[in-house]
Amino acid sequence: MLGRYPRTASLALGLLAASSLVAVVSIGDPAVQLARPADDPGWDSVVTPARASGVYLGNRWVLTAGHIGFPTTCVGDAWDIATQPGAWVHLRAPNGSAETDLLLFRLSVDPKVPVAKVIDAPLPLGTEIVMLGYGLHHGDPVSYDVNWVVGGLPVRYTGFLVSGWGKSWGTNRISGITEGDYGIGPCRVYVAAFDQPGVGGNATAAEAMITTSDSGGAVFAKIGGQWRLAGIMVQYPDLPGQPVYTAIWGNETWAMELAAYRPQIDAVLALSSGYDIWQYQRFRGTATGATADPDGDGFTNLEEYAYGLDPKAKNPRSAAPQVATVPYADGQALTATFTRNKLATDAPPVVEVSSDLVTWSSGAGATVELPAVALAGDVERATVRDATPLAKANRRFLRVRVAR
Repeated sequence: MLGRYPRTASLALGLLAASSLVAVVSIGDPAVQLARPADDPGWDSVVTPARASGVYLGNRWVLTAGHIGFPTTCVGDAWDIATQPGAWVHLRAPNGSAETDLLLFRLSVDPKVPVAKVIDAPLPLGTEIVMLGYGLHHGDPVSYDVNWVVGGLPVRYTGFLVSGWGKSWGTNRISGITEGDYGIGPCRVYVAAFDQPGVGGNATAAEAMITTSDSGGAVFAKIGGQWRLAGIMVQYPDLPGQPVYTAIWGNETWAMELAAYRPQIDAVLALSSGYDIWQYQRFRGTATGATADPDGDGFTNLEEYAYGLDPKAKNPRSAAPQVATVPYADGQALTATFTRNKLATDAPPVVEVSSDLVTWSSGAGATVELPAVALAGDVERATVRDATPLAKANRRFLRVRVAR
């Protein structure tokens, strides 16, 4: 099944500037499906990053489809919050072999919305689910012949055109669980068929599916009387030749089966500081602390983070801060030059000066920072001088340390 070509975010056209998500409701009153369900599985927990969808899991973390990429902002029903720079984790296949189609990213502030609780065991086949997200919803009925000619006879395909945009919900049931790679990496997904009422008796009361470029929406299931987040909608395989902006009976929704990824999700939700997120991105829970030096280059992990270095490659000693005497208009002064990770605001390199090696000072009145030079990515080269010229002091000392 996963060998068939699925629609992805790259196919967004027309009304969509980027990937979007919605459960396309085909049965029931549209006004009902566009409003909070009476038995609410998590309406306020579903948010929209990058014109797609995601689900808020707490501690400022949002879970979405990996292929939408790291967004710069995220929108809820009554808020628009920037994401925390650099704070994202692409989840991996359960065996750790490669990245999968799930991404966690962190907001810059708490959105103060309810937290969706992730399921801890796979859903049995036949379980009814609620799909909830942002994006297109169903429009007029449509029919096609075998060549996808609208209104052609004999009719071969029937379904709906899709249009509009906004949060909505619908229902379906789990018809299968499968594993494979649809171009994003190895994935374990639920399958939910878009069943026409009266055919096989599997259609739910508000039968729904996701449609063109749908990404990141929620699949909720009620377990023991409690709603749980069971899946994240990621793809659907269109039929050969199927037009965009259509929902055809027989289409399938694919959603990542979250129980398989629960250990990783829990580990990421516990991360708060920029350093801890950086360490998890690079070591994935391997036992290595801030003072460890796993690559043996003389820089601790914390220093690698602060200076924007690679903790898995031996950096040369020239990567360490360089201190020299530099001439300025007011005379020669001790000066430090070093690289700096602009995202390491929780562990910045600090330049300190002293006249006796006992009392150290930094900041205004003690040091002067010169304009930084941008390097690759989030790294820059910083230059900081002693505010006291050597000619005005008997002794001057300068050091660079990483403060956390």
